[in-house]
Amino acid sequence: MALFIGFYAEMARATTSVEIGQLQIRSTEFVERESVHHYFRSTPEMEETLLAAPGVTAFAPRVLVSGLVGHEEQSRITRIMGVDPGREAQVTVLHEAVVHGRWLSEEALDDDQPREILLGAMVARALGVDVGDELVVLLQAVDGSLGNELLEVTGILETGNVVLDRHTVLMHLDDLRFIAAMDDEVHEILLAASLDDAPRIAAGLRQEFAGQDLVVRPWQEIATELYMMIELAESVTWVLLLIIFLIAALGTFNTLRMSTLERRKEFGVMMAVGMTRRRVVGLVVGEGLIIGLMGAALGGLIGAAFAYGTGHYGLSLAALTGGDTLTLMGVAFTDRIHFDVRRDALVIPVVGIVVVTTLCALWPAFRAAGEEPRDAIAGR
Repeated sequence: MALFIGFYAEMARATTSVEIGQLQIRSTEFVERESVHHYFRSTPEMEETLLAAPGVTAFAPRVLVSGLVGHEEQSRITRIMGVDPGREAQVTVLHEAVVHGRWLSEEALDDDQPREILLGAMVARALGVDVGDELVVLLQAVDGSLGNELLEVTGILETGNVVLDRHTVLMHLDDLRFIAAMDDEVHEILLAASLDDAPRIAAGLRQEFAGQDLVVRPWQEIATELYMMIELAESVTWVLLLIIFLIAALGTFNTLRMSTLERRKEFGVMMAVGMTRRRVVGLVVGEGLIIGLMGAALGGLIGAAFAYGTGHYGLSLAALTGGDTLTLMGVAFTDRIHFDVRRDALVIPVVGIVVVTTLCALWPAFRAAGEEPRDAIAGR
């Protein structure tokens, strides 16, 4: 259970921390159709509300436009993402994905300096450029004009996310606003929060921004396919757990059944000298309970020790991936999966095994108590 919980959490973390955030604020029109004209104004009052929301640790505004990026020999249509370098680093891990060059400068550069751009790894390969090369960007501004600018490649990103690496380039938020003829407007705001608390936080922010034509969505509503897959996988986990309980039940039942059959004469003698049938039932059920407690204690200690160890150091996936990055549904995973030992992962298996072994002792117990002392002693 700790392995599965950790794996699902890594899937969600890898998705939200790279591109979409744990929560996302967009205009209603931009949710329905992404267009440069579907923006909203990010005001200081809104930013204060976001930071004051319980559970929100940081936010990052973004501008998203489509444009042509290239040089005299090659060009490519890309998704251009304007980010605030400092705030983006608090919400996503894009700054950690720079494999060549460096992250964007914290402050927008002066007009006499070339504006900076970061390229996805596949975009850079398609254009045949590297750090230090110059590119030209062409895009439609919000006022209908054609925005263009000379840019300098300052870094190459390799996130493992297909959309980002193949189709996306990054610029400083203020630089892209200038090219797109925008002021304080943004297309989306990403929020950093706990994965589990995202729906609750979204519900609270919807009340705060009621009537402002804004849509607040947790990651569960943005990455619906991933969330449904995780929900399905959690159901499969319960099926596997039931199978484990069934195996334990069969083993315990067979052990107790054989034990009571071998002691049939012994039970007959005890009942003949005055032992009640109720005490016979209690004796056999008590044996089942002891077996369950000992097995649960030993298995729980070994399992918890292994789970806590891999939770700290991680379980290497190199044997499964051959040293390559593991990618699932366009999401790149780290090279290690960290087990997540929650209370349910300890309590449910331990209590479940004790209950199963105790229940498995009932039939042998009633069978032993139902014997006639005379027939049991005689071996009939």
